[in-house]
Amino acid sequence: DGSAVLLAHVATEDGQFVRIEEQVQALRSNYGVGVRRSFRLNGPPGRHAWLLLESAPAVRFLPEGGHRIPIRDDKFMAGAIQVVAPDGRGSVTVLESAPPDCEWVPLQGGDRKVAAVRFLVNENVLLTVSHWQPYRSTDKAP
Repeated sequence: DGSAVLLAHVATEDGQFVRIEEQVQALRSNYGVGVRRSFRLNGPPGRHAWLLLESAPAVRFLPEGGHRIPIRDDKFMAGAIQVVAPDGRGSVTVLESAPPDCEWVPLQGGDRKVAAVRFLVNENVLLTVSHWQPYRSTDKAP
């Protein structure tokens, strides 16, 4: 389909490797432009992987229905949250698919809020994320 595929091998502390395959696809809709990133991981079972999805001065977590969820310093299952929206930028990050054990972990990074997901690496784990932003006034919708 013409989308780019990136491949990396990351070494663990004990010398084993996690294979990471990332496929990137451009997106367009009537509302904005975006990019879909699909990550497939294969590695030794029982290891946790982290993926940073958003970093902004303020981040909102929204479930599929769109109601804001108050964030405390604890984690929650990723299946309950679909959208992460940094306040004030108009962009959104959508977690399209994730392993069943995937969880959001809100973190503080200096003066920024960080939205990351944590999940167990096993054989053939798939995680798909899309990031959308509205058209600029100079852009044309399809």
